[in-house]
Amino acid sequence: RPRQATLRSAGPPGHRAVAMPEESRRGRSAGRIPDLTSALTAAARVLRPGGSLVFVIGHPCFLAPEATTAQGDDGRPGRLIVEYLTDRFWRSASPGGVRRAGNYHRTLSTYLNTLIACGYALTAVDEPPAGDLLAAAQPVYSAVPIFFAARAVRR
Repeated sequence: RPRQATLRSAGPPGHRAVAMPEESRRGRSAGRIPDLTSALTAAARVLRPGGSLVFVIGHPCFLAPEATTAQGDDGRPGRLIVEYLTDRFWRSASPGGVRRAGNYHRTLSTYLNTLIACGYALTAVDEPPAGDLLAAAQPVYSAVPIFFAARAVRR
């Protein structure tokens, strides 16, 4: 049985704490949680109906395993995706990459369908553009989103 950890609510008095799998807190990233269904179900247990869950993840379409930045024929940078459709654990080969410790790649449909299956209704999504600093350092993210954000409410 996986270790459990208790997350204490920072909300007003009367909010309950929730026991969640230890690995779901460790990286504070959906990409580091092996069992996404368990983590979303645990969060739903403490949300009142109509309560919101907001999350931001590295965009799985453009930060897929072994994705690289490549120059297009017109000289503009783009992302070359060689594998997207397989949900799996992977490690980045880049020595400076944040995913060198490992990441669970999931398709966007996996994230959204898991939310729905765990009792949430999607209310908003966004694919925000890169901020000025990131766009200057990595111009490719001026043309493709690096993040995916969503808000869902517990039904």
